Amino acid sequence: MDRRHFLKTSGFTTLAVASAGISIKPSGALGDSLKSSEPNNLTWKRYNSRNALNSLTIAASKLPDRSQLLDLAMANIPTPDRVEQIYKTIMAHTIAEENNDLDTTMATMVDQPIYEDVASGKTFVGHQDVLADYRAKYASFPMMKRHVTNVMVDKNGCFAELMWEGQQVGPVKGIKAPKNRPKIYLPVSVYYEVNEQGKIARETVYYDQYLMMLNLDLIPDIANNQLTLALLNPGLILRKD
Repeated sequence: MDRRHFLKTSGFTTLAVASAGISIKPSGALGDSLKSSEPNNLTWKRYNSRNALNSLTIAASKLPDRSQLLDLAMANIPTPDRVEQIYKTIMAHTIAEENNDLDTTMATMVDQPIYEDVASGKTFVGHQDVLADYRAKYASFPMMKRHVTNVMVDKNGCFAELMWEGQQVGPVKGIKAPKNRPKIYLPVSVYYEVNEQGKIARETVYYDQYLMMLNLDLIPDIANNQLTLALLNPGLILRKD
């Protein structure tokens, strides 16, 4: 499949089509390379106004009342031993990802983990599906560096900010590596839910899908083209600070 055919079949449009007023419907790239057989592995279509908020992600299902946030924060203060346990697990997991080490990656997780790719709307449940997703990503993006820029630990797990640096080598959803995008730089936020035994029960990944598609050379860089922005939304150009 060539990139032009992908743009047509995935809902993306060229500049000419965009200027004609046809809506752009994003489609997941990373995380869509394999489709899971689990019945609850939904696509990004779950994110629409007709769905209940607590059905969107695992995190959304646990959304507390604002009046409870302070009490929740105080209750989530971990002990020094718990901080060390979580930190060691997350670092071992991150290093395994950088080395494309499937065995060690899965060894840091529970027997039936959950992997949520929020941008693509994919949720992988269970050892087999999570393993298959990691295998596909390691094949497409071998030796992707994970630069950790910030870590915040609570007693339930860890929130980490990272910068992914690497290169697409294998196909993603049938799309070959781009020729004019030798490297990928993608800011990513991840929450790792870690059980009492120090195993990752849930990994929820957040990133900007536009930046990912731009990195994969699947869409034009409209943010740096004022004419394109004006065609899509004149308010983006005319709006004053």
